[in-house]
Amino acid sequence: MTLYSAMYSLLTINFIIALTALYALWRYSQAQGLGLWGLVLAISLAISTAIGFALNRQLRLGAEAGDSSDIVSRDVFLERFNLCLALAERQRSSLSVAKLRLKNIDSLSVEEEAAVLASCAQLLQQSLREEDSLAWRGGDEFLALLPGANSEQARMVVERMLEQLQHQGAGAQPLDCIAGISSYDATQVNPEELIEEAGEALCYARVHGGIALYSELNGSAAADSTLASSQTSA
Repeated sequence: MTLYSAMYSLLTINFIIALTALYALWRYSQAQGLGLWGLVLAISLAISTAIGFALNRQLRLGAEAGDSSDIVSRDVFLERFNLCLALAERQRSSLSVAKLRLKNIDSLSVEEEAAVLASCAQLLQQSLREEDSLAWRGGDEFLALLPGANSEQARMVVERMLEQLQHQGAGAQPLDCIAGISSYDATQVNPEELIEEAGEALCYARVHGGIALYSELNGSAAADSTLASSQTSA
């Protein structure tokens, strides 16, 4: 059972217990003739039901994706990202996202590039922890969601991913990859901010190679990332 499956099962049980308790209190208030309390409990029941269905939907998506060995869709990735970010805010826990980019595949044919991306996705997925998620961003880029990982722990996970690519490759095609990592520090309010920060770190890695942490970017690094970004867009 994956982390998301366990969370989904636990929330479902708690949700059922809460609904049962609220219904019992509502029936008791009706029996005692407490009209106002009955109305309050009915409203509470409706609110709890709406919140429960919303959370269950998010966790069900995570459970379905987490039980699959394939990379997840972008929609599922963002759903899981939003859930993990909410948990990190509430529990003051760690959360990181990595943006990875394959190098030197622009010269490949469409068929060769598709085969390399499929092989790369499989190798990256094998290198992740059970609770992590991988999504294809488009082109030669991937996103990895790393719940519970601070910047250094995320670096270790990404290093393992890159080593897996370098050692195994895609058949006769050697694979090289760079990565940018951003970690939650209580200032980001949505997944897009973390992904954007990981993108800035990736721009720095395009110039210097390897893995770059957004938290380690200084003024010079930021200038390098801006330069790399402008060169890429040009």
